[in-house]
Amino acid sequence: MSKSSSIYIGMDVRKESINIAMAGADGWGEVRHYGTIGGDLAALERVYAALRLRDRACGYTIYRHLAAQGYVATAP
Repeated sequence: MSKSSSIYIGMDVRKESINIAMAGADGWGEVRHYGTIGGDLAALERVYAALRLRDRACGYTIYRHLAAQGYVATAP
């Protein structure tokens, strides 16, 4: 059985790129740079998919966008 935990995602959004940082509420509270991605929604969806594979959830704005695209979110 996997243990679910919260993660906080911060994004510095620019026209051409998005810098992503993460901090967890599970003891590793320091902010870590996740990486820089393209400034388009397809790049954001790929990051979301990668985080979901690690049993992570993203912010509500991202949730609304992905729900509109037909993705289904599940509760932990």
